[in-house]
Amino acid sequence: MSFIATLVLLIGISAGSSYFYRQHAARIKPQSDGTVRAKLPGWYIAFGYFLIAAGVFLAFASLILSSGSNPMPLNMAIGFPAMTFGLGIVTILMGQRQYIETGVDYIERRAWYGKVTRIPFHEIDSYSYSPAGLGGWLVLKAADRRRIAFNSRFLRGERVIAALAFRQINGRWPSPYNQEEQRILGEESSLRAAQQYLAKTPKARGLRR
Repeated sequence: MSFIATLVLLIGISAGSSYFYRQHAARIKPQSDGTVRAKLPGWYIAFGYFLIAAGVFLAFASLILSSGSNPMPLNMAIGFPAMTFGLGIVTILMGQRQYIETGVDYIERRAWYGKVTRIPFHEIDSYSYSPAGLGGWLVLKAADRRRIAFNSRFLRGERVIAALAFRQINGRWPSPYNQEEQRILGEESSLRAAQQYLAKTPKARGLRR
């Protein structure tokens, strides 16, 4: 019975988080030049502060339990509060710093620790796309080992997906200076035609050729 309850709870959490992620993505609007910068939802920061508070609470609780006749092992007394506190800091930094930015001819990712990785579309050498799980998980790699991985549906990756589909169909990357090709990318992004195409060809290599 507990297994079924846990399973139902996990399914409910997954469905709820997917709904809120989709609502968050819908509120992200392109800038005047077409650039889209998608950050994580604001509740990441709130949850991070909750974890920090939980870490402080666990630290005080560990001190109280360690002073009794049956003290808590030292690794648990220090480890659990420190891990919770540290995870809270990382979660806050993710909410504040991390983003995916898609321009006319590039994609850029900033990690929570500040590292920025940019890959122009024509430098993408391979991709892997999982449409069914993790919000349309997309992994992009360049020949020099630059790598960007993110949830394409939740963080507005439809333009890079449209560019990948264009590359596969036409054998070349779309020109950022060709208005007709940029119009096609915009239409494919809004109609989800590119996502459907990549779902049929979820992996490819040697795209720079």
